Amino acid sequence: MTSSPTLILSDLEKGELIWFDPGLGHVLPGEVLEYHKPAQVLTVQAVIAGKPQVFSLTSANGVRRRQDLGQNGIEDMIQLSDLNEASLLWNLKIRYDRELIYTYVGSILIAVNPYKMYDMYGLDVVKKYEGQILGSLPPHLFAIGSAAYTALPRSSQVVVISGESGSGKTESTKLVMQYLAAVNRAPSNLITEQILEASPLLESFGNAKTVRNDNSSRFGKFLEVHFKDGVILGAKVTEYLLEKSRIVTQAPEERNYHVFYELLAGLSEENALKYGLLSADKYFYLNQGGNCEIDGKYDGEDFQSLLSAMQVLGFTSEEQDTIFRILASVLHLGNVYFHRKQLKHGQEGVEIGSDAEIRWTGHLLQLSVDGIKQALTTKTTEARNERLLTALSIDQALDARDAFAKALYSSLFAWLVARINHIVYKGTKKTTAISILDIFGFEDFKENSFEQLCINYANENLQFYFNKHIFKLEQQEYAKEKIVWQNITYSDNMPVIHLLSKKPVGILHLLDDESNFPRATDLSFLEKCHYNHALNELYSRPRLNGPEFGIRHYAGPVWYNVEGFLDKNRDTLRPDVVELLISSSLPMLSKMFVSVRTSQEASKTLNKSNGRFITMKPRTPTVAARFHDSLQQLLESMSKCNPWFVRCIKPNSDKAAMKFDMPIVLEQLRYSGMLETIRIRKVGYPIRIRFQEFAERYRYLMPTRVVPPRGTPSRELCNLILDRHHGEYQLGTSKVFLRENLERTLERERIAILRRAAVILQKWTRGFLARKHYSSSKRNHASTPLSFCKFLNFWIEYDSFCFQEEMKRRAEMARERAKVKAQKEEQEKANRTIAVAGVNHLDIPAELAFMFNKLEEWQPVHNERQLVKVVGPVVEKPMQASLPSDIDQHAFSKFTNIYFKSHVWGMKREPIKTPFLNKAKDSDFADSLALFKLILRFMNDETLTGKKEQLLGDYIAYKGLSNEKLRDEILCQLVNQTWRNDIATNCERGWLLMANCLSVFPPSSYLYKFLLKYVSDHGYDGYKAVCQQKLLASHNQWLRSFPPNLLEWRANRKRVNMALQLHFADGESVTSNVDSWTRCENLCATVLAERGVAECHGWTISLEDQGERNGLDYVMDAISELELPPMFPVAQQQTPLICTSTKIMPETQPQPARRPTVPPPQPPPPQPPVIQKVRSVSREHTPAYTDLSRQSALNDRYFDKPNRSRSLDNLLSPASVTGSVPSKLDTLGLSHSRLNERYHSMERIQETDNVGELTKAEEDNLDYMQRGHPRFIKSQYTGKRAAPGSHSSRAHIENKSSESGVGGVKSSALSDTSEAPSLASHVRRVRVPSQASDVDQFLDDLFSPVLDQLSDARSLAASIKGGPKTISDYEAHVFDSLFTDECIESTLLAGTIKGGGQGIGGVNAQEPSANQQAPMFSLAPMVGSPPPVMPPLMSTTPLLMPLYNTSGLSLPSSPQPQQNGNSDPNMIAYQANLHRAFLQSAMAQNFQIQQQL
Repeated sequence: MTSSPTLILSDLEKGELIWFDPGLGHVLPGEVLEYHKPAQVLTVQAVIAGKPQVFSLTSANGVRRRQDLGQNGIEDMIQLSDLNEASLLWNLKIRYDRELIYTYVGSILIAVNPYKMYDMYGLDVVKKYEGQILGSLPPHLFAIGSAAYTALPRSSQVVVISGESGSGKTESTKLVMQYLAAVNRAPSNLITEQILEASPLLESFGNAKTVRNDNSSRFGKFLEVHFKDGVILGAKVTEYLLEKSRIVTQAPEERNYHVFYELLAGLSEENALKYGLLSADKYFYLNQGGNCEIDGKYDGEDFQSLLSAMQVLGFTSEEQDTIFRILASVLHLGNVYFHRKQLKHGQEGVEIGSDAEIRWTGHLLQLSVDGIKQALTTKTTEARNERLLTALSIDQALDARDAFAKALYSSLFAWLVARINHIVYKGTKKTTAISILDIFGFEDFKENSFEQLCINYANENLQFYFNKHIFKLEQQEYAKEKIVWQNITYSDNMPVIHLLSKKPVGILHLLDDESNFPRATDLSFLEKCHYNHALNELYSRPRLNGPEFGIRHYAGPVWYNVEGFLDKNRDTLRPDVVELLISSSLPMLSKMFVSVRTSQEASKTLNKSNGRFITMKPRTPTVAARFHDSLQQLLESMSKCNPWFVRCIKPNSDKAAMKFDMPIVLEQLRYSGMLETIRIRKVGYPIRIRFQEFAERYRYLMPTRVVPPRGTPSRELCNLILDRHHGEYQLGTSKVFLRENLERTLERERIAILRRAAVILQKWTRGFLARKHYSSSKRNHASTPLSFCKFLNFWIEYDSFCFQEEMKRRAEMARERAKVKAQKEEQEKANRTIAVAGVNHLDIPAELAFMFNKLEEWQPVHNERQLVKVVGPVVEKPMQASLPSDIDQHAFSKFTNIYFKSHVWGMKREPIKTPFLNKAKDSDFADSLALFKLILRFMNDETLTGKKEQLLGDYIAYKGLSNEKLRDEILCQLVNQTWRNDIATNCERGWLLMANCLSVFPPSSYLYKFLLKYVSDHGYDGYKAVCQQKLLASHNQWLRSFPPNLLEWRANRKRVNMALQLHFADGESVTSNVDSWTRCENLCATVLAERGVAECHGWTISLEDQGERNGLDYVMDAISELELPPMFPVAQQQTPLICTSTKIMPETQPQPARRPTVPPPQPPPPQPPVIQKVRSVSREHTPAYTDLSRQSALNDRYFDKPNRSRSLDNLLSPASVTGSVPSKLDTLGLSHSRLNERYHSMERIQETDNVGELTKAEEDNLDYMQRGHPRFIKSQYTGKRAAPGSHSSRAHIENKSSESGVGGVKSSALSDTSEAPSLASHVRRVRVPSQASDVDQFLDDLFSPVLDQLSDARSLAASIKGGPKTISDYEAHVFDSLFTDECIESTLLAGTIKGGGQGIGGVNAQEPSANQQAPMFSLAPMVGSPPPVMPPLMSTTPLLMPLYNTSGLSLPSSPQPQQNGNSDPNMIAYQANLHRAFLQSAMAQNFQIQQQL
């Protein structure tokens, strides 16, 4: 505290405000209650923690009068009349407790970290501070940004943000950048968005949790934002000293860089398996600090933000994949461990104990596994043009492993910075810049190492820069200009900087010299430091001769442990490791290390003249040398700019919100020299302007009574302007020196005068125009003598004239409006004519043209007359959805700036030449252009009505269903065509098509919020609510299987809700609200809950003549499938087959991912590949990785076929694949060719369904089903997730067996997969995966007509039984040997195949008999509006007859088993023969096809 005259306690009166020290380490503000003269005791009351407390003082030490700070404190602390530490500290506390975290010290801003975010940084606050004079509004970070932006035209500006670690520097940097982006006047925001998104990207890769800060910057960042005429042109990022040691080791309660944890939390399961990743606690490089999570930080969400930032910055998918590969490789390397190994001649080497990790690293980085092993266990030495391999010790091997990992990550970080600069840096010709410095804060941990020394050295330089500008240069300027001034002393930290960096014996120079000697050690470096600096008062030696030294920094003493100093300073990467990484097959990785090699070779020096290096051997500069040089370049760049300072204060060490720890804050105020800063800003003259410039700027403030003669010197003019502000300025020899308050006053007066002048100019100009108009009007009338009466008549006439003129003007305006309206209507009519004429020539795909030709012959199942309005109560579907909280931050214009390539957002009348979004494949590129033509035709062709309109809209939706890459493209094209579309009918059809598309497929996660914001703001005539509801309902759902049905078309066109009538078996019916994304089980649960059924889950619906639906199917898909035209293609769903057999359910027996622990176990020994008995693998597909273990989940990818889907393999249990039972087809002479592969797959599936080979669990399950309630059968589907588009086996069979063909998915000549309603088609449908080669495509197209010929079950049974001769004698002989039971009749077989028997899923369900009838109800779809409107699709009979039971799904079977639970042997044999007949029929068709080929 500043010394002052001691008070006498008796002089204090009751009610006076004082400071006193009660012994708490800081003073308290108090109020005098009374003074007891006999006892000479002063009674003082102070408020502590909101409660008044009374203190008795007997000594006047530390007591002094104080200023009343008020309830909210003082905004600018240079206005403190009572200037001392207590005033500063308590003013900050008062404001902090009032949640006022910003305080001015002149133009310097003090920001106290609240450890929480306030709602005080919105666009309204930006507008409030934009263009305002600093100090005219309450203190705010935006005020500094505004001041820097306003001063930009005069010179470049720099905002220096400094403070301790954890004081809020990074957040302040982002907020300043957000302000600059908001006031940017650029017409396009793309470059601004890219600059903003660079911050979270670098934050993920460069920030980490430390003991003091959960989001500590572990690198320095200097961001230069370049402007021209107020427009952001680009930016450049410079990074300083990434903390590499954190990659491989962390202290307790600390974490590695955020990106590792975000990657592990955000990757999907599929991608995690792709990179071989598990949870963070499994990795040595991540679990050293203990807890891998941070309270309040959601790594999974941050990973999505990271992906979004990469998208905005234009990172390609290949670049993102390489980034993730490098990150995963770093984690795998961390789990590599070593064993000691005895070598020849008594030498000791190492061997790698975790081979799997090395293989993962080699696989991810595309490197030689042997090369990685050699790099980690040996080192290469060059001697006389020879290369010698030397074995490493176990410590050296661990160091080599860590160096490898650090090189990967640090090179990736440097590449990211360079990549960002390449994107956002557009050159600096004729531009000015606002630079923002966000560098690591001062650090003092329990263990401080080389990184802390460099960080604190940087902070010493920043403190020197601050002192230089605030104290040194300013007082030198006072002396130079010869003004009256008494120097203010301040704490100069130049001696500390000399101790660290002065040549030749500065600590960093000694470290450089020692790093150049091969035999030097950390202790030898420490001894040299002791020898050269032992007598320096700023240097300290340890008392117990420990390996450390101490330095007294400006912020306090810090002790540094020298262990590892030399290695960290050298930071060398062996040339053989660099060459190994250059050899990678990943282009990005290889180029990264080519740049590393080039920079190493270019930076090698030979005997530099500046004296830094004293060796003759060329070498790479050390880390300390490079950091020192870059720091000097930074300070040089900053010296060319006008600085603005932001001092960040950390209020407590607990990272607790709104906790103000007085001693901690006081310490920061002391070492930052804040008291001296306030004093010099208070009594000094920080504003310095040359005489001529001042006179030109403020000449308007000259007193009006004083008119200086021409040629008056500028100094005299300045004196005249400032004459009334005595004591607030001084005139030097060439400059005017002003205090900051005076400058603000002059600026306010100048702006007020200019505004008054503008108003006067406007007044006189308007008056002149009015007089001119009056004169011209007056000349139109005859002049008469101006008597009083005539004068009065003149004004009456003039008033009447003005009234007439006003009426004429209004009539003219009305005529103009009518004319404009007529022109607009004419233009709309012409536009419609042009639009119709413009779309008739647009080509359409051949398959769509084919469907148009066949459309007239097809009669739809339902028509508009069957849709009726709902009358009566409707069961409402529970809907609890709300817009995302950050929806306002996702304007669609932002999406267009980022993602639209080569397109200006707005409606187009002609076909586009490039898609709106990037397309990697040429086929997607062409499809996008074709789709836009179809959208133009749909929106503009008024002749397109009825069935053709629905077919065209459904075809567009089908293209989105069949190709994931086209979904966002379709939605973006529709948004583009509906944006500011003034043609009502055209716009309405566009919104109708958008609603239809949103009914069947959702947008991607990138587009979701932007599209939701667009429909919320610009939805046309009721489509806002429709599209909002569909977007919210479809979020995180899989897409539908079929285009929208007639019910959805009508509901979307009318903008109303939909409802369906459901009929129960007891005759009751209920009407329920549905939407496009309602699932069968959800609909059932809703209506059953309404009826009071307790067990309302696990139910599904059944369609009349179609059977049950899977509970997870969409209800509207069931109706769409029924209405689908026969020639319409069907989108192929890449989904796994749902089966009830526990042996082939992949969900019930997931393969656990096997990863080594820390340290990892020895990987399993290689085993010969497992020979699959049921499926032949040709030689050209035999895996080449014969030395890898097939039992490890880590190595699964190496045994996958490149062009083979694994979806079917996942359905097969290990027992069915690796069993030793010979295949049944092996005895039939069926060739093991790829043509016959589907039948091997069919057999493998059906082997699990063989009733004669049931496991005990399956027998128990079957027995349970038979013993169940005689009326309700519990299904195994209950509670299990089905894949999108999956159906029950009965639904498939019954759909296809309908002879009428109505309601089934028909075969399409345009589809690559036949969908004919036949049993053969069902065989092909069972085989889920399809080969991707051209041969299989050809064979599939060839099989369709053959299979269609045998679609009738009776002809199939006859051919199997021995009907018309369609196969060879050999084949007939094979078949005859299979059918020994002559009692099987063709009609029985046909009926069994059509509806009976055991399904593929292996469910032996029961057909409800007369006395065991399952509860039934029918379902009639209807449209409803907010009073729901409802349409029964069939007037006579219910359209949909859903089967409800407590278990969900039941299948019919052949004759019922015995009620005692024992299986009938005859029935088992019957079903076995049935299965064999089923297979042989398919084989017969294949033989016939091979003969044709």
